[in-house]
Amino acid sequence: MSARTPILMARWVALFPRASEDALLHSFNELRELYQQRGRFYHNFDHLGFMLVARQRYFSDATDDVDKAIYGHDVVYDAHRHDNEERSSGAMGEIQRSLGDSEESITEVKRLIPLTQNHRVSAGDLSGQQLCDLDLLSLGLAAEEYQANTARIRKEYAFASDAEWAKMRKWFIDGFLGRKAIYATPDIRAEFEAAARRNLAHERSLLS
Repeated sequence: MSARTPILMARWVALFPRASEDALLHSFNELRELYQQRGRFYHNFDHLGFMLVARQRYFSDATDDVDKAIYGHDVVYDAHRHDNEERSSGAMGEIQRSLGDSEESITEVKRLIPLTQNHRVSAGDLSGQQLCDLDLLSLGLAAEEYQANTARIRKEYAFASDAEWAKMRKWFIDGFLGRKAIYATPDIRAEFEAAARRNLAHERSLLS
């Protein structure tokens, strides 16, 4: 069990005031089981907890839909596939609907989740910027934490050869280092941009 499970549960209950206690408990347990599926070493409940705590710290003004998108953005995860975000948005919509959520919120969360595939958000989309910056926040952690997270992701791609892994990581790293800015929101960029670039550049230098 993630150390942040109580925080995640409390916020989940607050997000869906129309739902019954039984429905909330059932849906949360279902969500937790999905995130604890075999083969998830990084994209799991710890990742959600990290994002939610960071959201509460850096974006206290974020909408409820941002939090819902945090819960749902990796609900479907298969390292072999490239449509996880689209499938996750659909699955999260079904969960929201089962809890009596509004169609307006379901539509917005369905829009937000796919943004975490490429993390490219328009200038006026504050909710999208907040969600994507939170998803990328771990790139700017201390070097040791960055390396530990990279090792966890590597375990999720255990099926890939070292050469295939190196190719994928180069593509990932070069894409972000080639951007004018990795982070879209000013406070996150000020605190994490430099460290993220150092971490990415260091990993890039180690790839053959």
